[in-house]
Amino acid sequence: RASLAKPFEYLDDTRRFLQDDVGIPSTWIDHAKGDFYKYQDCYEKCIECYISARSWEAALEVLEEHLFSKWVVEHKLDRLSEVLSMFPVNAATNKRYGEIFATYLRCSNAIEEKIYDVNTMNEVTQCRKELSKMLSGKSQTFQDKACLEEIERSLRRTGTVN
Repeated sequence: RASLAKPFEYLDDTRRFLQDDVGIPSTWIDHAKGDFYKYQDCYEKCIECYISARSWEAALEVLEEHLFSKWVVEHKLDRLSEVLSMFPVNAATNKRYGEIFATYLRCSNAIEEKIYDVNTMNEVTQCRKELSKMLSGKSQTFQDKACLEEIERSLRRTGTVN
């Protein structure tokens, strides 16, 4: 894997040549790097490259398919929040899953701060339904199942899940 990453070390060194002399747009270079990192299962680097290329849907797809469940299970909601903040205003929420991720973060923060007002409780309930649909809509991996269990455990603290 390390030897396969070497072309991008050189690509970074020759980026100016590719952009100025060859005329390749930087967004194309960043998207190509994202594709490479995705192929190498380096999903965090992949997302950063896609965001740099302004390929919002590609970045959200990688987030949904490879990182969301993992970060929920590993309690890395700060990282999820950080990645979503890299998107321009409304770019992440224009896609269905971006809105679900943002809603889940708001619910998690409310649960942590023990804010259990009616609006929060309704949002938590809706969030749970949407996340369950999202994760059950594809073939569930062990990580996806663990994510749903973690969400259930988190929401159970609010009294919204029986």
